[in-house]
Amino acid sequence: MLNKLRPEYALLLACSLVASHPLLHTGFSQGHDLILEFTRVAEYSHLLNAGVFPVRWGADLEGGYGYPIYNFFPPLFMLISSIFIIAGNLTVLLAIKSTIFLLTVAAGVGMYWFAREHFGKKGGLLVACLYVLAPYHFIDVFNRNAFSEFTALAIVPSVFYGLARVAKEDELKLSTAIILTVGSSLFVLSHNLSVAMYAPLFFVYFIAAATTTGLWRKIGRVSLPLALTFALTSFYTLPLLSESQFVQAWMLSMGKFNVLENLLSVGQLTARITVLFWLLIIMSVAALMIWRRNIPGPTFSVLCAFEILLLLTLFMVTPASRLVWFQMEFLKWLQFPWRLLSPATFLICFAAGTLAYVPLPNERVKNVLLYGGIVLGIITLLTFSVVNRGTFTSIPDQDLAPEKIREGWFQTTVFSEYLPIWVKVKPSAPVGHRLTPSRADIEVNKIEESPHRYAYKIAASGETLLTANLFYFPGWKVYVNGEEVKPNVSEQGLMRFYLPKGQFLVDLKFENTPVRAVGNSLSILGLLLLSILIFLAISPSRRQHFPKNQDSDK
Repeated sequence: MLNKLRPEYALLLACSLVASHPLLHTGFSQGHDLILEFTRVAEYSHLLNAGVFPVRWGADLEGGYGYPIYNFFPPLFMLISSIFIIAGNLTVLLAIKSTIFLLTVAAGVGMYWFAREHFGKKGGLLVACLYVLAPYHFIDVFNRNAFSEFTALAIVPSVFYGLARVAKEDELKLSTAIILTVGSSLFVLSHNLSVAMYAPLFFVYFIAAATTTGLWRKIGRVSLPLALTFALTSFYTLPLLSESQFVQAWMLSMGKFNVLENLLSVGQLTARITVLFWLLIIMSVAALMIWRRNIPGPTFSVLCAFEILLLLTLFMVTPASRLVWFQMEFLKWLQFPWRLLSPATFLICFAAGTLAYVPLPNERVKNVLLYGGIVLGIITLLTFSVVNRGTFTSIPDQDLAPEKIREGWFQTTVFSEYLPIWVKVKPSAPVGHRLTPSRADIEVNKIEESPHRYAYKIAASGETLLTANLFYFPGWKVYVNGEEVKPNVSEQGLMRFYLPKGQFLVDLKFENTPVRAVGNSLSILGLLLLSILIFLAISPSRRQHFPKNQDSDK
């Protein structure tokens, strides 16, 4: 069946090339967060190449004092890029470009698989191509340089596809459980705020899609994929949830991150989604009302629910929603209300599939509607990219070397909002020596310096105060001759401890906290269970019990 669909996949690939055409430039479009994103990926790849995983502590960041950004920042985009860097021997620039193009293709394929479940092949293809060509996605990548958010919107159709299969099947197939588990796990690891934004959509979609086919019976069937998703992502989510109290996360809602300062007028909203997408909203609503009898029950329920959510989402982006934002203070962590244009774009593109149910005279007219819509999407995006074209810049790898990151005090976040709470005053200069004694006659000989361990031989002629030029964060421990010593923490967040006269072996180690150890163990267990499911799914003996889905086009 794959051979029959080859033209559809070729068209998706062509649309992906159009959508990512700025990647053909020698540099990268200079947007809001370009330097931050390149530094994150470069440092992550250095640590991964040094054998560190999961990556939690950026050893070269914040002037070399260290920064626990990777304990809280979703790793998927950085992990994929780092694999390209290490395994493919690519530069950071080429690795980032390769990852973005891969995600663009994944967004189209995932959306096609999902939309095909509701609108058939042609309707699904229209939805997928419009999704790939959506102007807001161009903004995310080339104007904002919000690579993690783009990763989420590329993965989210696969989650919906898994839910669609669960809602449709009479019995849960192993392949469906695997698709939903993998899609959900990747999505959780892509972008924290997107998980919060899309969670209500997942819930509403599944309720609407499964109501007519046995809701309560099918709710139980998502328990296995959800449990596996929790286990697989625990190495990241458990520390994220439990250790956020140890960083200065309150900065995430200050200044330009204040949601009330980032609402959009209708004109500004139109500039981001374009007139074409307003037309798609109007046409989809009209088709839903006029030809509702042509639409299958589950799809009609989903479309009605999604149209309501779409209108609510667009309302929340405009100043008319100011009172709602003011009253619902927990929403302040969204920072920018126009982030909701990510799920809004998804909903608009999906709603465009309603046009597949418009009664037309023949296949030729249907093809004109299909390919005409895709051509309009291409023209809209190309026009949008010209109007919103930025300047391009190149960042060579030598400028992203660990020593350059340390000495240049390269930032990975705007306000250093993941600094440990013990840092009251940041040091004024980058790290020189990792361990500094208070007396000049103390001999310090290096044994090892690695991202998670610094070991030294100390010859002290008298009592001395040693300062470890590392920001303290749970997990850092000091050992003297193998015995743990509790350090004091200075106003600058640095660890200090005393040594008497004598010879000492001092070890500074970054170790797992109990919650990190539990998270790592759960993820290993989840990976093992997923591997067993995959083995069972591809085993010939199991295929007799889990036959290939005849409606599947993969």
